[in-house]
Amino acid sequence: MTKRNKFSRGKSESKAKRNAFEKEKAVKQHTNKVHEACAPIEGKTAGQRELIKAIGRSTVVFITGCAGSGKTYISTGLAADDLVQGNIDKIICTRPIVSCGGDLGILPGTADEKLAPYMAPLVDILNRRIGKSAVECFIKNKQIQHIPLQLMRGASFDNAVILADEMENSTAEQLEMLLTRIGENTTLIINGDIRQKDISNSGLQYAINKVSHIDGIEHVEMTVDDIVRSGIVKEIVKAFWGD
Repeated sequence: MTKRNKFSRGKSESKAKRNAFEKEKAVKQHTNKVHEACAPIEGKTAGQRELIKAIGRSTVVFITGCAGSGKTYISTGLAADDLVQGNIDKIICTRPIVSCGGDLGILPGTADEKLAPYMAPLVDILNRRIGKSAVECFIKNKQIQHIPLQLMRGASFDNAVILADEMENSTAEQLEMLLTRIGENTTLIINGDIRQKDISNSGLQYAINKVSHIDGIEHVEMTVDDIVRSGIVKEIVKAFWGD
């Protein structure tokens, strides 16, 4: 290779690095603007306010109860705030790969594309909280990671928030494995509605009974009174729960 070709390649690489740096800087500025425009997450009900306090003071928080009560929204929104503010290095999103009421078969696409439908609710909340471009940047930098529960064994996470959603569809063995992934300065938030489980051997209640007495582990139960999704959802839940 001639000196000229080496020089040209060096200039191209430097330009690419500058462009990447400027793009990341612009995304960060945009993220900060989006986040500043977001109102602080405040509980609308007694249960939500207790949940926010529990996440702030505990290492592990189990959240169970009604659909529409803000379990996923509050936990994901608070994790996004921590990431943008630099309190943590990354968010780990996980859940069992179990569909509602039946087997969807083999989904097409890459591993990430197969996982995307299952992680969509968490990604949607992150997009609304800090902006789609910021979420894409964090994913690219591996500061937001989506990992199926079945692939978590052997991992250890420091300086992170682990968001474990739909955990009514996990077994006792999977929950024990997940609970032992916690590293330094890491919070694990486990969401689930035991009444909506899609497997017969759910271990969520068993795990809560086993470990909720340990210092640094809390269980928050959301009730019908905490439903904020809509009035009709509250009435539907009451009808099914017999309240």
